[in-house]
Parts: sequence; structure tokens; C-alpha cells
Amino acid sequence: MNAMRLLVYAVVASALVFLVINIFQIFFPSQDYAKEIELMLDAAEVDLGKYVAREILLPANVKINAGDFDTASRSVVFICNNPAICCTQGKSCPKIIEWDNVFMKRYVLAKQAKKVKIAARCRFEELYICKIYIGSEPAQIMLEGASLSADRIELAKQSSVKINYVVKNIGRHIMVAVPKAKIYVKNILASAEKWVLLKEVKGERFSLQPNEALNNSLELNFDRPGAYRIEFTLFEENDETNYVEDEFKLRVSGSVEITSGTSQ
Repeated sequence: MNAMRLLVYAVVASALVFLVINIFQIFFPSQDYAKEIELMLDAAEVDLGKYVAREILLPANVKINAGDFDTASRSVVFICNNPAICCTQGKSCPKIIEWDNVFMKRYVLAKQAKKVKIAARCRFEELYICKIYIGSEPAQIMLEGASLSADRIELAKQSSVKINYVVKNIGRHIMVAVPKAKIYVKNILASAEKWVLLKEVKGERFSLQPNEALNNSLELNFDRPGAYRIEFTLFEENDETNYVEDEFKLRVSGSVEITSGTSQ
């Protein structure tokens, strides 16, 4: 009987030890979530326009401030993008995550211990502009192919070219994409090679569901000869960190024929 009691005590003690260990791991995780996020931001700064994602265990009642990840060359904001666990921005609710992005209130509050999908993505405009997505992976543009319909044209025969491209959303959210081309002309009078921005052309916006691909084109018109460089960008309308780029060269020769009538 004593042996049986000892066995029961041993089983109960083992269960309690197991329970305590698991509770400790939940509320005091060995994973350094701040370090994990910092590593993702570092990786996102190297591969601009593409997100890096990991599943990270957030302890209960932990408040993460975006300012802790800001540097002299980087600015960070949070986006909680999973309605199942995210409150409305700036609002309290029974869900696990509260968050905000207004000035001086850039934070995420995890009210319960939970493993959460977290992603980071950046672009560079004088400094790194980075977003940290809490809850799920965001939309992601991928350029499967892009080409210029011609690399040389004669104005007497044609005055436009097209950028033909195939784009796909390989992320987890729907997105609205916008094609854009910056056209630079070479300044032949400069002693060194110099490109001058001539104009910017935007195409029509279009939506892409997750895993949806689209064949599309952007038409560009020219009215003067010269050497041109075309910087092509596809970007998400509401998220400047989600973008892809390509570049093309074009030689335009000849001149546009102008006809005029005479009065009698």
C-alpha cells in the first residue's frame, strides 16, 4: 500500500513538475523576442521589399515599443494584420493583441502568452522605413518576368514602347498594386554621364488575391530622340515597403514628322 502511494505521489509530482516547466516556458520564455525581431529587421534591410517572417513566442502582458527598434538610420512601425487576434488600432478589446501606430504611441501589447507569426519588411528613402507585421504574413509582390517591347525605336515609325510583365502576390493578404516608370534621358552635353529625370508614368491600379498572378503592361510614349533609362517599379498602394524594381535602356532616333496645312 505504501509502495502504491509512493507511486501515485511520484506520478503526481512528475505531472506538477511538467506543468510548472510549461507554465514557466510560457510566461518566461527562453526565446528573446526582441532579439528575434531585431534580427528580422537586419535581414529585411539587406533584402529590401521582401518580408522576413518567423513564429515568435510572446510572453503575457509584454509591451513592445517600436521606438526600441528605431536607429539613426531606421524608423519602425507596427501593423497588426490578423483580425482573429488583433484589436482595432488604438482600441482595447478582448482579443490578445492591442496596438497603435500614432506618433509617440507605436506599440504592441500581448495580453496573453502566445506564439505569433511576425514579419518584417523595409524600403530605403534616405533612411530605412520598416514595418513589423504582427499576426500573419502580409501581401508580397513578386515580379515573375518583365521585358521592354523594343530596345530601339525610330520616331518616324513608332513613338511608344510597352513594359510587359507578369506579377504575382506570393503573400497571405489581398493587395492593390500600382505600376510606375521613371524615365530618365541622358544629357549628352554633360562632360560625365548624367541622367536627367524626364517624367514619371503611372499605370492603372489592380488587385491581386494571395497566390494570384497577372499578365499586364505599361505603355510609355516618346517624342524626341535620345538615350533613355527606365526605372520600373511595382508597389503596393497602401504599403510602401512592398515593391519590386527593374530597369531598362531604350534608344530613340529620328524625329516626329509634323504636318501643317496652308491657307489660300
